[in-house]
Amino acid sequence: MGRAIDGSKVAGPEAVGFFLAQAGVTPSQRGLDLGCSFGRMFPVLSQFAEQLDGTDVTEEALVQARQHAYHELRLGQAESLPFEADRFDLVVAWGVFDVVEQERGFAEANRVLKVGGKFLVTGKHNDYLQSDSMAFVAERNAYLKKFPNHFTDLDRLLPQLDQFGFSLAKGFGFPNRGDFGEGRFFELGPQSPRQFYEFLLVLEKIETKPLPEGLEICGPSSRTALMRAHLSGFSSLEELFLDHQKKCPNG
Repeated sequence: MGRAIDGSKVAGPEAVGFFLAQAGVTPSQRGLDLGCSFGRMFPVLSQFAEQLDGTDVTEEALVQARQHAYHELRLGQAESLPFEADRFDLVVAWGVFDVVEQERGFAEANRVLKVGGKFLVTGKHNDYLQSDSMAFVAERNAYLKKFPNHFTDLDRLLPQLDQFGFSLAKGFGFPNRGDFGEGRFFELGPQSPRQFYEFLLVLEKIETKPLPEGLEICGPSSRTALMRAHLSGFSSLEELFLDHQKKCPNG
């Protein structure tokens, strides 16, 4: 298990297997490691799919991934997957959707999955706790470096999963930055907390659906930071982040 720059633990391959098992996902015929990078998830994901394909946006990553026994590796993006429709029983996007145009990403996952197939996706909720200083600093740094950083509006997404052709099999929330790696989580439900930093969803494809029009589920900034800027009297997020960086350069 690795660590981020701020010292928080990063959830690794063992967490993938744990949450797939928690969601009742059983081994199937064919799976996709979406954003496979150099193949660090192969050992665990190969236990859930007899044939495991992979895709990534860089050829350099795929060169390293070929050291693993993937059935097939293809260069491609989450928004336009290089696979035919109804191919997979399982798609896993671990630590990928933060930099993805998520509406198209969900539509593409729906397209390549078979009906009844499962989609595991992780991301950052756009409404985290104001007290989560590590999450705020991570957002600040990504914003000022102009690094793609998409926050998901789960309050909008979850009630409209059917618009993407999915239903929720299981969902988990991680209260603060670092809790994912530490294994601190709760199951999403009617009585669960509304504010938290990261999430993990296991979705089931119920039908094939085209990309829904006008349904925006993510944005480049969190609701938390926008509210902080408003309450602090800043006219923009950039002003807030620059002021905070000046006062707290190391967080």
